Amino acid sequence: GAFITSALLVTLCGVTGSFERIVRRLPASLAAALLAGILFRIGSEIFFSSQ
Repeated sequence: GAFITSALLVTLCGVTGSFERIVRRLPASLAAALLAGILFRIGSEIFFSSQ
């Protein structure tokens, strides 16, 4: 049930264009910080697993 509900919501956001409007309102610095946090976590996991 949850997968179908989330799939419908994602599809609805894509079809109506509401996701694009939300992303446009997001400040570039905040988007960069979110991306940096994700990349830092991935990089640190790779680093620690190689030791």
